[in-house]
Amino acid sequence: MLPITTLTGLVSAPSRGISGLRLRLADISDVLRDTGDRRTSRRVWARAGRAHMEVRGLTGHGAGHERLVHELESTLRRLTGINWAGVNASLGQVLVDFDEDELGPEDVLEVVERVEAAHGTGADDFPAGRPQPPFASTPATLAATALAADCLGLATAAIRRVTMRPALSPTLRIPTVMAEIQPRLRGVLESRLGRAQADALIGVSNAVVHALTRGEAPLALDALQRLLQLAEIRGRQTVWRRREPELVADGDGLPERSHPAAPRPAPLPPGPVETCVDRTSLAALSGAGGLLAWTRDLEQAGKALLATVPKAAAMGREAFAARLGDVLARDGVVPMDGTALRLLDRVSAVLIDARVLCAGRPRLLSVATVGDLGEAEAWSAAQSVLDRRPLRELSGDGPWTRGPWRLERPHELPAALPASPPALTADLYGADGRRQARVRIGCELDPLADALVAAARRGARRLVLTHHASTDEIAPWADELLPPGASLPDTVRRLQLDGHGVLVISGADDEALGAADLGVAVIARGADRVCWSADLLCGPGLVHAWRVLRALEDARSVSRRSARLSMGGSALGALIAAAGTRPAVAGLATSPVYSAAFLAMLGGIRAARRVERRPAPAPRVRGNWHALGARETLSVLCAFRENGTEPPDGSGAPHGAGPGNRARLQVTRARRGPPGRCGPTRHASCPMRPGRTYGPGRPVPWEAVPWEPVSWEPVSWGPVSWGPPPPVSRP
Repeated sequence: MLPITTLTGLVSAPSRGISGLRLRLADISDVLRDTGDRRTSRRVWARAGRAHMEVRGLTGHGAGHERLVHELESTLRRLTGINWAGVNASLGQVLVDFDEDELGPEDVLEVVERVEAAHGTGADDFPAGRPQPPFASTPATLAATALAADCLGLATAAIRRVTMRPALSPTLRIPTVMAEIQPRLRGVLESRLGRAQADALIGVSNAVVHALTRGEAPLALDALQRLLQLAEIRGRQTVWRRREPELVADGDGLPERSHPAAPRPAPLPPGPVETCVDRTSLAALSGAGGLLAWTRDLEQAGKALLATVPKAAAMGREAFAARLGDVLARDGVVPMDGTALRLLDRVSAVLIDARVLCAGRPRLLSVATVGDLGEAEAWSAAQSVLDRRPLRELSGDGPWTRGPWRLERPHELPAALPASPPALTADLYGADGRRQARVRIGCELDPLADALVAAARRGARRLVLTHHASTDEIAPWADELLPPGASLPDTVRRLQLDGHGVLVISGADDEALGAADLGVAVIARGADRVCWSADLLCGPGLVHAWRVLRALEDARSVSRRSARLSMGGSALGALIAAAGTRPAVAGLATSPVYSAAFLAMLGGIRAARRVERRPAPAPRVRGNWHALGARETLSVLCAFRENGTEPPDGSGAPHGAGPGNRARLQVTRARRGPPGRCGPTRHASCPMRPGRTYGPGRPVPWEAVPWEPVSWEPVSWGPVSWGPPPPVSRP
């Protein structure tokens, strides 16, 4: 006999299933009811004593916003059981950390609604254009609804085919197919319903129409696309649950104000997919119109139109973006706007805030002797004072002393911090109180700074870098170096006016990240704030941002290949449709379109897998090794090891900060002054090529050898050799 618990479970299973279905249908009804500009449902996420709640009236700026923030925080903090409360103006939410034994999310929501009513915003709608946060359940609900409709439609179409039930005319598919493919028609639906709701409506309509017309192939393709989208959405939700405690911490760095959203100054330039859709759709409409005028047969003209639908172009890009979003989420990237990855193939300019290239350790940039102390001795003395001192200590007034040496800020120069773009200028004094040298102190470069800049050069037509004294060595790689004090948001808008799709990488400029077409925020280790206006939250470290930049080239390749497949499938479908009107031929007319779409999706998935399997770049440590003694060199390497970067041991064993890294860390000689004429530029007149390793077997060209005491450009000697550098050949 079955146990009583098993029998009870079997009896209650149908009721639980019906209850779950009722709740799911209620969720779907609520989601579909919130369409267009009138969004009334509140986005709420609560877990383990932490709640994120959207608040009506949080516009991010203005006097009304300030009063609402003050009243909301003060009211919540007075409640018993509230540990802390803060407003995130970028997302329009209030964050509350509470004791679950004292109160629950419902109690917090009741207080929020009372404050909204007191300020007269209780009846306001939520902004419709605000992106879906990673914890939102609406995208998953809509995608699951469309997937269920596809599966049901696929089963219906298969049953109708097996039972030999007559199918309706394929021309019934034309309205839904055109609404899905045509950007203008789709834009009208999205403006009325919202992007996610319009996509779900088109998906359900496609499922119904294709089920009645026995369209198994398009239904199977749509179901595969929904599965990829659901995996991406689940990945976003998972990475949010994992990283939310780290991103929010104790709420001290939450932004209480945000910059007003400004419209893009010029339309986003079309990519390969948009160009293909426009050209193919125009040709298809012209051909179908001509065929209708010639044959007077509306059904034949409709079949010809369906045979040339450019479905593969968009489906290949969508498959790549969905799979890439899942890959990045599993790697730790938090997508604040999941739709942003669909713009990778349209990015042509990259703007990097140089501050993200700097690590949190001080570095001696230059030394100019003014006394009788030798230059090498001055380097060693200044480095000994900096040894193991954090940037926070060097940001004070000083002086800083170690042994007989002392570093002081000069009184005649304006005060600056080591992490600031001009760097810290200090004077080196000896035991006798005499000034021996003037030094500049900046920040160490991140071990992946070179790899990030190289990926930006490879993935975009234009690279713009902000000025920073600590990044002078890699600044010549940029096409444009912004002067000190230049506005990043203004630069973004200027690049957009020039016809670029702009990707911004920054860790501090919220306004520039919000104005960019794709904003990538890099969160530093121990950072006290997060740029919530970004589309992607990456870090700590640069490996996530590097992977996004390397995906630019893959995204364009996928879009171009999908566009070619789409045009080939449309051309072949048009030829088959023009061959005759027999039923067998008419059934084959649309098969090239869907075959091309399947190949495009497969290519997009494979390209995303290549991005996932691509090994992380080799860390590269830059240092003034030629001017340091053994003790100072060992101290610098120990500091890197303590921060997660392993120096090479010469054994060929894999080292590095990221998983999958199989390259050894390279230690590079750094210049002692500003960029010289042999910097890593694009000019053919420079004999030292970027990326080329000079050493034994490949001497430095004699044209690059200076005949006067000038600075040397960084030269990589491969694995570290603690002996003297290789000899330089002279003519």
